[in-house]
Amino acid sequence: MKKHVRSWIILLLVLALALGGCSGEKAAEINGSPETTVTEEAKGETTKAPDTVADVPAISEGRVGTIYDEQVTYTAEQLKVQEDFDAFLEEIFKEEVTADSFSLHFLLENPDDFGIEAGAPTWGDFSYEDMQENKEELKQTWKQLASYDYSALNYEQKLIYDILKRLMENELMDIEVLFYEPFSPLHGLHTLIPLYFSEYDLQDKADIENCLALLEQTQAYVEDCLEYERYRAGEGYFLSMNGVEEVVEQCEEFLGAEENCVLSVLKENIAAFPGLTAEEISTYQARAKAAVEDSLIPAYQEIVAVMNELKGTAAELGGYVNYDGGQEYYEYLIESKTGSGKTVEELIRETEQQMMADLLSVSAIYSKDPSVEEKLENYEFLYSDPDEILQHLVTAIQEDYPKAVNENYSQKYVAEPMEKMCSPAFYMIPPLDNPSRNTIYINNNPDYEHMDLFTTLAHEGFPGHLYQTTYFYSMDPNPIRGVFSFNGYVEGWAQYIELDSYRWGGLDENLASFLSAYQSFNMGLMCRIDFGIHYEGWDKEALTQYLTPYGISDEEIVSELYYGAINDPAAYQPYYIGMLQFKQLREEAETALGSNFSAKEFHKFLLEVGPAQFDVVKDRMNDWLQDANPLDIRVN
Repeated sequence: MKKHVRSWIILLLVLALALGGCSGEKAAEINGSPETTVTEEAKGETTKAPDTVADVPAISEGRVGTIYDEQVTYTAEQLKVQEDFDAFLEEIFKEEVTADSFSLHFLLENPDDFGIEAGAPTWGDFSYEDMQENKEELKQTWKQLASYDYSALNYEQKLIYDILKRLMENELMDIEVLFYEPFSPLHGLHTLIPLYFSEYDLQDKADIENCLALLEQTQAYVEDCLEYERYRAGEGYFLSMNGVEEVVEQCEEFLGAEENCVLSVLKENIAAFPGLTAEEISTYQARAKAAVEDSLIPAYQEIVAVMNELKGTAAELGGYVNYDGGQEYYEYLIESKTGSGKTVEELIRETEQQMMADLLSVSAIYSKDPSVEEKLENYEFLYSDPDEILQHLVTAIQEDYPKAVNENYSQKYVAEPMEKMCSPAFYMIPPLDNPSRNTIYINNNPDYEHMDLFTTLAHEGFPGHLYQTTYFYSMDPNPIRGVFSFNGYVEGWAQYIELDSYRWGGLDENLASFLSAYQSFNMGLMCRIDFGIHYEGWDKEALTQYLTPYGISDEEIVSELYYGAINDPAAYQPYYIGMLQFKQLREEAETALGSNFSAKEFHKFLLEVGPAQFDVVKDRMNDWLQDANPLDIRVN
């Protein structure tokens, strides 16, 4: 399991803008004599509790009054199963976070507190053979997971069990792993390397040493990835010629900078490190310069050389569906990126329905208030200063969202040499053991001047990524929850928030609703294009036919949209499909609870469950609905 599940780890989660679980019943609360025991129903079977009983396990203060506050009495035998299951999870957690040094550094501030020795700095392993071996290891982990008595587990453990089960079901699908592209233009390794090093937080001298050691190893790791690329190309899988040209252009721009952006930021971070002597600063900066010149720059030069070498060697067939096994891989990819638990056909249908609803909303608003067209030309939010926006949002959200549990953050601007490599804004997820280390970066690149900073900071800050992450951390989750990466939940939540945030900005009500529906439609359109190309086999001609009724027929624009989907499949689905799932969960809860529905309590429930697949979240919502409603109303 060690290397394969690395794909679930958040190496460096740059949360930027544009871009069926097995359920068990919660045990009933026990009242009565000490001899009273519990039986729990799970997986259609009832396990009789042995005669030996134990007290209600203690929970942390942050869990009191939450979905994790079970107040259930477990038998000694059940507690033993729980102890063994925790040990199983701890073993997985340690293997995952030590598989590479970036994962460990960004996830834990003090690994020693978790019984983890950092070890020698490493990028980890990457090869086609590793991928094959990892699947075999995953099968063994699956068997071990299935060996635990589900009915003996507590609420959180059942949640983690279901999350793991769903993850492994998807990872063990019979798919061709060679579809995986490590150098895609939007999220490729070459776009992430500068961020890995510029955001490598230096807490002590060991961090400086490790960061520089990793920088020195960059070329070797990139060469492993390029060897995989050569193998892919030989098997008929490779980037489109358009994609190659874009990757080469990105790398050449990185290489052609007057001063290397990674070196510039590292030198600045080293100079700002407290307590270093002038000699130490000079030594570390010289080492950084040598590593950039001897490892980082040659790595990018090799990427350019190999991309040009392999350009055009594999036939371009268009979307995934045109390749053997491509449709199955795309189904796997969509589930990995969204966690929706739905078929692609269902998601296409939901996307089209929401797009139509958004168009009808826009039309109705315009019919009611034609002046909205003029207002679109020149509107302003209440605040434009980032700190003022964030402080306003902390207060404005409290009618429909729980109070933020952590309002600590640093707001910084992206270093100028990094502006072209970064998104308009992003949030750096804090380590599990230091949830107050929150940083929101804003990019002053003139290319992003058209972006609405107010809604961007709602997406990244309150009640978006920062708010959601710190709220979940306050639940004191099992550390393994930090290993999983559920972009459908995480980005879907932030997109759901962003669309909601227009109403907090002091805009005219009609204008706010118009902007929200318009943005939702545009995101839906990008997803529909991706579905059409990769699942239904649209070529550029078919795409033009689809877009023409929406007023898009310019050949250059159509080509850009087409190759954007070809080169970076499913880029928008985590945002849009995730947002749709949250909207649907809310509609279902409103229907089930009627006048008893509370938006604040609904959002509190979602935040407590935390990142997971949506069918797992929905299963827990059934329990929550039962507790919230005197009638046993459940979501079908």
